Parts: sequence; structure tokens; C-alpha cells
Amino acid sequence: MSIRTLKKSRWIGIDWKRERTFSWFHPPRFFSFQLIFKSSSIASSIHPLSRSTEATSVERCERGWDLESNGKSDALAERSRHFLWCSLACCLTYYLAQPPIALPILAWVACGIFSYIVAQYPTLTRRDHWVAWGAASLMWLLLLQGIRLAFWPLTAGWIALSLYLAVYFPVSLSIARSLHHRYRFPLALACAIGSTSAELLRSYIITGFT
Repeated sequence: MSIRTLKKSRWIGIDWKRERTFSWFHPPRFFSFQLIFKSSSIASSIHPLSRSTEATSVERCERGWDLESNGKSDALAERSRHFLWCSLACCLTYYLAQPPIALPILAWVACGIFSYIVAQYPTLTRRDHWVAWGAASLMWLLLLQGIRLAFWPLTAGWIALSLYLAVYFPVSLSIARSLHHRYRFPLALACAIGSTSAELLRSYIITGFT
């Protein structure tokens, strides 16, 4: 077999088990080696249309991935907005149920929104915890704004206390979510345990705040 025949055999693929006559040129370790097309560039050089077909398929895949990633990002953004509005609604109704507005019926509305959040979100991301903490911070800033009226240096304490008390809202959400979705507690019982547990912790940690 000549060198020219060897070059041609690279393109068509030869099983060296059958070509025993070529053993004088190649060592025995190549007998079981079957030549195939080395890469897509070799195949495209033999078939000119394959390169354009491959490029088209790659472009389609890239477009599909872009659409899929855009769809996922849109869904995540919509979920974040929905959680934000639910957290703000829960904290706002709780604030309106307290003095000076004092609409006690809205306390039940706040409990309903709290239960809705627990039921709708089996998992809470880090962003969800920050969003819940931010909404609760605004609520406590409104509820405790009378602290700053006594003496102006108390403004720092008013802000610090409000930011601290806001931590217990995402804590109560996490406890209720875990009880309801992981341990299969009834929704009403899980929400009650979550809120009262957070209030119990708040009453004892750092001298307590009721």
C-alpha cells in the first residue's frame, strides 16, 4: 500500500484488523485502530454544505438558549416583584391595625396575607429575606417614630431599634414555611407557630421587646 493510498484511507476510515498487509508500515498497536473523521472541519471540507448547516444549527441553539434564559430571568423578576408587593401589603395592613390608625379588622387581613406568602413560596431565597426585612423595617419605622420626638439624638436609636425588630419578620416566615412545606403542618397552625415563635424570641433576646 502506497503513501498516497494511506492518505486516502484517512478520509474513508479503514479497520486495520483487516488490512494486515500494511503491518510493515505501522506497529501492531495500530491494528485495532479504526480511522474516522477527525473533526467537523474535515467533514465540512468534504461536504461544503455541512458547514452552513452546522452554523445554522448553532445559531438556532444560541437563540433558543437566549430565549430560555430570558424567560427564566423574566419569571424570576416577576416572582421577586410579587413577593415584594405581598410583603409590603402584609406590613402595611399590620401597621394600619395598630395605633394611631387603629383598624383592628386589618390585623386579620395581615394574617391572611402572611398565610398566603407561606403557602405560595415553598422556598425563600436570600433576596426574599432581604425584601421581607426591608418591608418590615419600614413598618417598624412608622410604628416607632414617636421615639425620635422626645429628644433628637434618639433618632439613631429609633432607626437601630426598627432595623433590629424587622429581622423577626423573615424569621417568622422561614419558621412557618419550614413547618408547612417540610413537616406538613396545616397552614394555619404553621403560621401561628411561626409568628408566635418569632415574638417569643423577640421578647427575650437583648432584654426583650414586646
